[in-house]
Amino acid sequence: MEREHTDGRYHILECAYGSFERALPLPDDVIADEARASYKRGVLRIELPKSSAARRHRINVKVQ
Repeated sequence: MEREHTDGRYHILECAYGSFERALPLPDDVIADEARASYKRGVLRIELPKSSAARRHRINVKVQ
């Protein structure tokens, strides 16, 4: 199966046979060893936990 679509400046062509790979840039560092993926009902869910350096730190502020 092959699907082709043009939308403005974008031209998309996808094929449903053979191997598939897509690379996405991530905004923060992740822990690669704890990455998980599941596929259910046509939806691929990928969980990539942030590294401790990329996590935000919470600071409690007392309001008077």
